Amino acid sequence: MTALGVGLIGYSIGRTHTHAWLNLPQFYPEISKPQLIAICGRNQPAVKSFAKLYQFREMYSEWQKMLDDPDITILDNCAPPDLHAEPCIQAAEQGKAVICEKPLARTAEEAYSIYRAATKSGSKGMTGFTYRFAPAVRLAKDLIDSGKLGQIFNMRCSYLNIESGNGGYLDPNYPPHWRFDHMIAGHGAIADLGSHALDMATFLLGDVVSVCGATQTFVSERPLVDDPSNKGPVSVDDTTVASLKFKSGALAVIDASWMAAGKKDFFYFEVNGSQGSLRFNLERIGELEVYLRDSSQVEGFRDVFAISAKHPFMDRFWIDQGGGFTWNHMFVVELKQFIESIVNDKEIGPLGATLRDGYINSLLIDSIVESSRSGRWIQIEPKS
Repeated sequence: MTALGVGLIGYSIGRTHTHAWLNLPQFYPEISKPQLIAICGRNQPAVKSFAKLYQFREMYSEWQKMLDDPDITILDNCAPPDLHAEPCIQAAEQGKAVICEKPLARTAEEAYSIYRAATKSGSKGMTGFTYRFAPAVRLAKDLIDSGKLGQIFNMRCSYLNIESGNGGYLDPNYPPHWRFDHMIAGHGAIADLGSHALDMATFLLGDVVSVCGATQTFVSERPLVDDPSNKGPVSVDDTTVASLKFKSGALAVIDASWMAAGKKDFFYFEVNGSQGSLRFNLERIGELEVYLRDSSQVEGFRDVFAISAKHPFMDRFWIDQGGGFTWNHMFVVELKQFIESIVNDKEIGPLGATLRDGYINSLLIDSIVESSRSGRWIQIEPKS
């Protein structure tokens, strides 16, 4: 039996995961090398091409059959959200480790079922909130946890995009996509983009006790691919805004939209405390702007390039180089954290996002949507 054998579902973001699996031994040669055992997808020509390119040993069109392969010890689930719960639950029940792309599921109930299945079986499980593994983000968390920002008062976090080139979802003639269908995606921008914002808020500031929000769909119908004269419905949000109250007393506002002209991948947060502030923008992934109330002569934000040897994760990458750590490298560090948790029986959290983190994230999403419908604040009460 292969010690660490990966079975992958999905080949969109799955391509990025595959790059990370292949690059993992180059940056962390001391850890056990995973083997790419199988790829599963519905489009068999695409699956065949993908398997050949990345040298997966087997190909499947049915995830159930793939999970029956005894050489697969890790499920890497990169499918759309409607295919998260069943495969992850079955994999966990079989004792396989699970890493699942965000959002963990279409609903909080589905996400809870995944979390409970892994808890019951003792399987390791991670939710794919990759932005936790940017050096600048980890530096931000270290500064907050060390108390250098003092008491944290508030946070703002935005994830704005157009999802695709040439106008993307802004174009009302952009054809229907699974992300526009609540039966597949669960929710829209709040799940696809806002899940990252919500995870970052809880990662940096802790537990949320209540939320309120508003959602809006700006393009309610889109022309069908096979018959552009007819249109299909859009059943999810294009934009969502929300307010969060934390157990600590801090407040946050988040917004998520895939209708933001000019934004390329604008994931931004700012945290304000009694002794300082910090802000991060994924479009400038190596930088963290920091303000500390420690000098009256040169007050103002400092633009810290978090790419030197002293910064988190950078000991294995190209230090003091502008492109020394990129978007793809976050996935490598994330998988390293995941593999170490399996091999050394270590906890995935608090640095990595656990399946419980994924469940709470889905609960926040559902609650924000419920708040938009009801017009009231929703209390957050996770199940144990």
